Amino acid sequence: MSAVAWDDERAIQQLMNRYVDYTDRHDFAALVECFTETGEFVGAYGSWVVRTEWPELAELAATRAAEHGYSRHFVTNIMIEGGADPDAATARSFVLVTTRNAASHVWHITLTGVYEDELVRVDGRWVFASRRVRVDGTEDSPPLGSGASEQKS
Repeated sequence: MSAVAWDDERAIQQLMNRYVDYTDRHDFAALVECFTETGEFVGAYGSWVVRTEWPELAELAATRAAEHGYSRHFVTNIMIEGGADPDAATARSFVLVTTRNAASHVWHITLTGVYEDELVRVDGRWVFASRRVRVDGTEDSPPLGSGASEQKS
């Protein structure tokens, strides 16, 4: 893997920002534009081809919103890498989701996890070919403490 050009990195980060903004505002018409025609989202509740199955995602989001109230997604530690194809990249980032209880108005940390993205440039703009969220504490969660800095006892 190799570094991507600065303007491509910035465009990919903006895509990630738009995605969480659209998610939190439940703007699914805009959200689908963040994906390729066959782009897939894989999450804790299933997987969907976003452009064709977004009504199911919208219904799930409405159900979750009714249960948990408002949400805010925070994305950090973004690592973007390119390869041989200048129109393709991968990214990995941390996600923290907070929700506000509709009745009590109290905010809670709902989940933490990792986004794993496959991105492509289509007609001059970056979109998700695949976006997977691996929620910490689940069977699908990424291993913790497996880096080179892990201390041996």
